[in-house]
Amino acid sequence: MCTVALSVTPDSRWQIRLVAVRDELYSRKTLPPAAHWSEVDPMLLGPLDLQAGGTPVALHRERLSVAVVVNAPPHRTPAQASSARTRGRLPLLAAAGEHIGFADLYDLPGFYLLVAVADPSPMRDKECDRPIGAGIVDPTVHLLSWNGAELTRSLVAPGDHVLTSAGLDVPGHQRGERVRAALGRVRREAPVDSPSWMAVASAAVVEAQDLPDGRYGTVGAAAIALSSFSLHYAVSPRPGHAAWAPVLTDEASASARFADGSLGATCQH
Repeated sequence: MCTVALSVTPDSRWQIRLVAVRDELYSRKTLPPAAHWSEVDPMLLGPLDLQAGGTPVALHRERLSVAVVVNAPPHRTPAQASSARTRGRLPLLAAAGEHIGFADLYDLPGFYLLVAVADPSPMRDKECDRPIGAGIVDPTVHLLSWNGAELTRSLVAPGDHVLTSAGLDVPGHQRGERVRAALGRVRREAPVDSPSWMAVASAAVVEAQDLPDGRYGTVGAAAIALSSFSLHYAVSPRPGHAAWAPVLTDEASASARFADGSLGATCQH
């Protein structure tokens, strides 16, 4: 992924909404989102990069978590040529709740890894997802940054954010500013696969260009939303030209299912 637009609203219907736009060589083949890693964790879902075996974005259907990796400088490390590992494995580890440390990174190029986990508390209101009692824990969003030598972790506050290869909420970044402007026009409760979120994705599109390695540009976008009891996942192969296609539609998370089959308390008005 090269651009991520994120909205963190702890007291709204969807605690976490994001659109991740991927820019890549057109020749690099990827399979559509599915449980491609079922032998490792059947709850992991995402597109499969056929070249390296990883994914740019991973969703964990039980943990109510999503992780997205954005490539960043340095783009090569001295050990990279002999390494069989890829940055595409990091979203899988992060979404599954695995610890990521230096041993996982020392031979990888630079990146930003955004990790968001919704609050699955049964005390939240099942209709509007608003707190109705004690025990509420706000969604947690972290950003991991790796520059080829040092790993840093920072907490991302509630609100709207834009992540690019330059970093999080970098002032003056041309594409980042376009995306932020579009994100500012999204209604608080707008579904993540709505036209307004498509406009956010469209603002991040990189038009096709010829590079030494081949033709390069935006190859798709993912729209993901997490609440305390469900998740939503849609994709578009051509943001701004092709509509969102659902992968999961408000699917109930396994972690939010109770013994009696309910998803939580009823709405209090």
